[in-house]
Amino acid sequence: MKKQKLAQVVAIILVAMMVAPFILNVIMNMR
Repeated sequence: MKKQKLAQVVAIILVAMMVAPFILNVIMNMR
């Protein structure tokens, strides 16, 4: 259970790192 949860957290962090630049780009373009 713990390993599964850790893998889930790592996956979320990886996705967040991939998505963050796109979100920042959208915010910059909105200004």
